[in-house]
Formats: sequence, C-alpha cells, structure tokens
Amino acid sequence: MGRIKFTFYALLLLVFGCNFGYALSSNEMLLPPANDDCAGATPLTVNPTEICASGTTATFAQATASVLGATCTAQNGADVWYEFTATSTAHTVALSNFSGTPQPMVIVLYEGDCTGLTMLSCSQNNVLNASGLNIGDTYKVKIYFNTTSPSLTNTFLVCVTTPPPPSNNNQTECLITTVNYDFELPNLTWSNFPTFVNHNVVQGWRTTASDQTMEFWQQPNYENVPAYSGDQFIELNANVVSGVYQDYDTPQSTVFNYGFAHRGRQGTDTCQLLAGPPGGPYTPVTTVSTGNTAWSYNTGTYTVPDNQPVTRFILQSVSSVGGASVGNFLDAISFTANNGIISPNPFYMDCGELVASLEAAGTGTWSAHDSNPSTVTFSDPTSNNVDVSGFSVQGSYYFDWTTEYCTSTIEVSYTGPYPLDPVVTDITYCQGQTAVPIDIPVDEPGYTMLYYLNGTPYSNPTPDTSVVGSVTYYVLQESDAGCQTPAYPLVVTVNPGQDPVTDFTLPGALCTSDGTVTPTTGTDFTTGGTFSAPAEVVIDPDTGEIDLFASTPGTYDITYSVEEDIENCLIAGSSTVPFTINAAPVLMSVTPLELCDDATNDGVAEFDLAPAIAEALNNQTGYTVTIHLNQADAEANLTPQPQPLFTNTVAGGQTIYMRVVEDGTTTDCYTIEEIQLLVHPLPTILTPITNYVQCDQTDPDANDGIEEFDLTTKDTEITGGNVDYAVSYYMSFADADSATNVIANPATYQNTTPFTETIYVRLENTVTGCYSV
Repeated sequence: MGRIKFTFYALLLLVFGCNFGYALSSNEMLLPPANDDCAGATPLTVNPTEICASGTTATFAQATASVLGATCTAQNGADVWYEFTATSTAHTVALSNFSGTPQPMVIVLYEGDCTGLTMLSCSQNNVLNASGLNIGDTYKVKIYFNTTSPSLTNTFLVCVTTPPPPSNNNQTECLITTVNYDFELPNLTWSNFPTFVNHNVVQGWRTTASDQTMEFWQQPNYENVPAYSGDQFIELNANVVSGVYQDYDTPQSTVFNYGFAHRGRQGTDTCQLLAGPPGGPYTPVTTVSTGNTAWSYNTGTYTVPDNQPVTRFILQSVSSVGGASVGNFLDAISFTANNGIISPNPFYMDCGELVASLEAAGTGTWSAHDSNPSTVTFSDPTSNNVDVSGFSVQGSYYFDWTTEYCTSTIEVSYTGPYPLDPVVTDITYCQGQTAVPIDIPVDEPGYTMLYYLNGTPYSNPTPDTSVVGSVTYYVLQESDAGCQTPAYPLVVTVNPGQDPVTDFTLPGALCTSDGTVTPTTGTDFTTGGTFSAPAEVVIDPDTGEIDLFASTPGTYDITYSVEEDIENCLIAGSSTVPFTINAAPVLMSVTPLELCDDATNDGVAEFDLAPAIAEALNNQTGYTVTIHLNQADAEANLTPQPQPLFTNTVAGGQTIYMRVVEDGTTTDCYTIEEIQLLVHPLPTILTPITNYVQCDQTDPDANDGIEEFDLTTKDTEITGGNVDYAVSYYMSFADADSATNVIANPATYQNTTPFTETIYVRLENTVTGCYSV
C-alpha cells in the first residue's frame, strides 16, 4: 500500500518492464499498490450487520488494469483487488467517503482462485449486493475505473456488510430492493442550502442529467421543507431537466411494487415514472402531480415483460413551476420484488393438519428435498399457491421454490394427524370384585392412552370396587407427536350383590313310565346354577331333567343351587323340592305280528295277540292287560278291544296299544306298549296264463306227445316283472300249496302226460313270504 522509498548515493537509471514511476528530485521509486493484482488481494473485514463499523480505504496511486477476471464494461482504467470470506449467504460491498475527482467506478465479484475466476455479479452504482454465497468460501472483489484515463489520486472506503434476513426467513437473493432508497448517502455535511453532488459518489442512484449532478437537500433548510424519510431528499432537476434511475436484473418476468414520495417546490410540479430496458424504449408507469404544501406518497405495481433481462426505473421531470432547474422534490423511492417464498418460515402444521398451503412469489417450480422424512404430493408444482399433501412421517420437511432469480427454501414442520378417538366402553363391577387395570388399546405404536380422574392423570388405573357407586374417568389418546383426541367419559359402576332366584316346581309324583320330567323354573330364574339329587335319581345338573325310567322309584329332595358369583353380583342361594318316583310295569318291545291275507286280499285278518302280550310281559305275572286302538284311549283306559283274538280295523294293518297295570296298585302307574299288526297281500298271478304249446318234433316218427318245455319262459308273464316275486312249478295243486315236490329243473321239463298236461304255479313274495297258487 502507498509508496516505497529507496535512497541512492548515486544516480541510477533503472529500466523495468512495468509501470513504475521514478522521482529524481527525491530519489524515490513509486510502485503499484500491493493489491494491484489478484494475487495481492487485500482482505476485507466482514461486518456482521448492515452497519459499516470497519472498512478499508482504497487508493489507486500507480494502479494498473488487470487482465484477470471478466468485467461488465468495456473500459478499465485501473483496478485494485480485495477478498473476503463469507459469513452469510448474502453480503453487501459498498463504496463511500469519496475523495478526489468523481469518476465512475465498477465493483466486480468473483468466485474461485486467481487461476480460475468466475464473475458472479457486478455493479456500476457503488453498491454490489452479493447473494447465493457459500458460508466459509473466499470471494475476490475487483474495483476499477470505468474510464480510459482515470485520475489515480482518488480514495474511498470499501466496506463489506451483512444485510438482515428478510421476513419469514426467506433467502435474501429472492428479494429485489432499492439501494439508498431515501437518499441518506452520501452522508453530507449539513447545509441550509442544497448540495450539488456528482452521481459517481452516490450509492445506488444515477441521473440522466448531462452534468451528472444530483441536488441533495437536508433538513432543516432555508425553505423549511422537511424530508419525507430520514434527513435528506433530492430535487429532481439540479441544473437541467433530468431524471434519476436504478437498474435491476430481471432474468424473467416478475412484479415490482413501487413507492415514492413527491412534492412540488414552488407550486404544483409533475413527474413521471418510466420503466424499460436500459436505453429504452421506456413505458410510462405513472404520472404524479403534487403541490408544494405536503408530500404525496405514490404506490403501484409494474410487471416486467418477458425477455427484458435488465429493467431500469426512471423518475423523470415533466414540469415544474420554478423552471428547468427548480422543482420536483423526491424521497423514499423504492422498487421491490419478491421472487421467493411468502409463507411463514418455518411453517408449522398443527395436529390434524394434513395439508400445507404454501405461497410464493414470481414464476417458479416447487420441489421437495430428497432427505425429507417421506414423499409428498404437490397440487400444482408451478402454482404460486400450492397444497402439499401426503405427509406420512412426522418431522421437518424442506421444499424449494426455484425461479430464474433464486431458489428459496422453506421448512415445514409436520406434526401428524390426530389419533383416532379412543373406543370407550363403560365398565361394571360387583362390590368386592377383583378389578383389572383399565387398558384401552392404542391405535399405533408409540401412542399413549391417558386417563384422568378428578383432574388427576393415571396410567392404566385400577378401579376401586370396595364402595358401591359410579366414578367417571376421562380417556384421551395422544400420538407420539403430542396430538390429543378429545377426552371421552368412561363410567365405572360398582353394583351391590343380588340374591339369586332359585324357585322351581315339579309334579308331586310321576311314574317311571313317564320317561322324563324337567323342572318348571320361576320368573327371573337365575341360570348357571346346578340341579342335584340323591344318587338313585338320574338328573341333568344343568337343565334338571330327570330320567324317570333310569331312576330308582322313591321319594327324593331335588335341589337347585347357585354359588356365590362376585363377577355377576350374585350371593349364594338354593331351593329344594320333594319329588316321588313311582314304579311302572317294565315291558319288553314287541315283535310286529304279520299275517298273509286270504284269497279276498282285502287287507283284513284275525290276529292272535297272546304271543305279543307274553313277549311284552316277559314272564311277569300280576298285571292286567287291555288293548286299545290309539294312544289316547290307552292312556285314558277307554274302549278296550277284544283279545287275544283281534281283527284289524284298518286294511293292511295298524298299530294297537297294550296298556299294562300292576294288579292292586294305588299309584295308577301304567305302561303302554305298541303292537304293530301287518296284513300282507297275496301276490297276484296274472291270469289266465297262456297255454304253453310245443310241436312234437323230438321224435316225429314216434308221435308220442312227449316234448321238452322251458317253464321259466313263463316267469315274467306270471310275475309281471316284479323282482320281489319268485315262481316255482309243481305237478299238483296240493304240492304247490304246500311247496313240496317242486319241479327241480323247470327250464328242461318234459311232460309226463302225452299231448296235454296241467302244471301248477306257486307265486311267492320273497319279502313277506305270502304266496298264491
């Protein structure tokens, strides 16, 4: 930095291949500054806020123009190099406190080292807003004169500051803002009169005036005009009719919001806001006329058209009451555009919120980070207002909104759905019953069921059953993210014990022949108990049914008992009923009586019942037997029938009933046994049987009337095809009737009486044994 002095005792003439200066009068050689090239870049202090507390003074004495690093203008009269290490993703490099002849300066920002510099951005208005930086990386800065023959005696302050993050934590690079919007820089020495400043020492603003002069006013001033914002403002026309402007990079269409304060000076002045690419054509955006008694503040929007990569906003004087160099005060001029995410960042989704509705400005595309806990769905990835759904895992999700200006990121904190409402079922206990902990299943692993009683939380509480009454617990389910359902009541009721109803009745006495008897239970009879009786009684302990036939006659106590059942609030109890079982005759089953019908085949026959009665009594004596046509008559002992000979009254047979009573009994116990009577019809021979005629051809010469006959050829004709019939052949009726002397070989029978012989047929039903001849 500065000059290096060399003192010599003799005059030395040195020739160097570089731009060195030599002063003979002082024997001093003037060398370029140390930061004349990239390799000697001077480190800059990074201020942690937007306040420049520490800066570096730039000098250009003997500086040269570097060949390294691209520039954004065609001219580079001389340059110096600096570097800084980013502590934020956005920093501002600003020039201020100029001394010397005002000259146009350019700031260029590079990434990479001196062997491979890549230009990131440049500025021609003394302020460079750097964005998209990587924290910890070192960046190079070249500052040069945008003129071919600069004065190298200039100095100024170089300062790196850190802008505050915008609202909602969105990235700074997504916001377009106005530099020096209220004209507080340069920080001028106060004057009661306006100060004329060359725009090359002003941050942010340039004028269209040919003399490059801007007119700054401070408050207080001799005309008693207050600033609209801060302490300084400008007059649009300094010496000539002109405008002031700033340029903005607009790689794609976006919407700018503008605002500016305007005031007339000596009356009503008029200015116009124009917009368009540098050099035009410019489109009028708005025209404002304001008197000189108060400021007007004017706002609106401007949409950048497609294919306008740089947009210039110009506030141009239209007319002023005071003339070409008087009028049109301006202050608080802002042109802003947001191409980032507008939604609050981080974006918190409350319990039960399953869709995140996000908003962004500009034209861009939504995308999700690969590291998100789960995949999601965008309702429309290119919409400024997007619904993000499909969250399945709790946690922090990150989404990008990418435009040609920037990529902004939002953190969405997904809490999770509300748990399902707990399935609550009231509980009932009996007093003194052993209770179990209340344990309602949760819906998902990691969820918790919470129980409250009188405001006190419990974990799986065990109800108290020592006191009769009801208590109410309140139950809610909580997810692993802390989301809770409403609390639902669960009533636990403790009931007192109840006496069981054990009353039942039985007939006073029954006979063993009555088969079974079941107790008749009382109203509201308590089930689940046990019927019991002495061992002589065969009883079903569950139903109380008594098998009278299998039981021993006698008088017994039949008891129904219910044990104590705390689970069902039952106290132990029982009832007993006396019951008598009287003996009844024991009869054997009777083999059905079967007879074949007589020739009338009318289904009526006379039966001898004596064998059946004897079979039923099985050699027992001392009993009276009566015969009845039906069960009812037998039970009532009505209409006894003749015996032992009995002719059936129903053709084909019938069932009759034998009633047996012990002689001299007083219990009136009887037993009824069925006797089945069957009258089988005689098989019917289809008559007349056609004659069986043969020619005498065995020995025609003898003509003896003897021939061989196959009698079986007549079988089908005789049986009519009934497979239950059997046919046999005999020489006489008597033999056929008695089934003796059967023709042994009917298929080869040879007649014994010449010429004509009568053969007798016996047709027998093989099932019933009945036959016809």
